[in-house]
Amino acid sequence: MAHTSYTPVLSDRWDFVLDGNGNLAMKRGTAAICQNVCNETRLFTDDAYFAAERGIPWFSDQLARPVQEAVTISNLRNAALNVPGVERVDAVELEALDRETRVLKGKVTITTEDGNNARIEI
Repeated sequence: MAHTSYTPVLSDRWDFVLDGNGNLAMKRGTAAICQNVCNETRLFTDDAYFAAERGIPWFSDQLARPVQEAVTISNLRNAALNVPGVERVDAVELEALDRETRVLKGKVTITTEDGNNARIEI
């Protein structure tokens, strides 16, 4: 399933959100693109049942190896560029990389095709 610029709102826990009428709350434009970048950077290769080729090859690139920051930045940049509506990735910053727990936190700064700038926390 391809990302679109009209997508359901996800909560901080990545659950669907309902609007006041009990319908799925929806995001549009830059907000939807940012959420789609978040989704894409969290997707592992072979994780999406109908699009197994999509995602970041975390297992082949990082499993049982020290985390390679340059590879991680490159993978995050490429994942963001695969999202429709992203014109360019201006920066990928790794803010915290816990080598024991392998938890990654960072930011991806993008420019959309509409010329809007946005920063996405991952």
